[in-house]
Amino acid sequence: MVDFLFGNGYEAFLVTVALLAAIPYGIYVGLKRLATRITGGPRNGDSRTGR
Repeated sequence: MVDFLFGNGYEAFLVTVALLAAIPYGIYVGLKRLATRITGGPRNGDSRTGR
């Protein structure tokens, strides 16, 4: 079943590693944005996006 969904075991491994890295990063960014809104801090910490 996994091989059918991801192609083969190696690709399934890569998807798993990517998800294991992306989920905590998303939580970190979300908490950082929430803390900025709660504390009313400056929103220009990222020169690329201005947030």
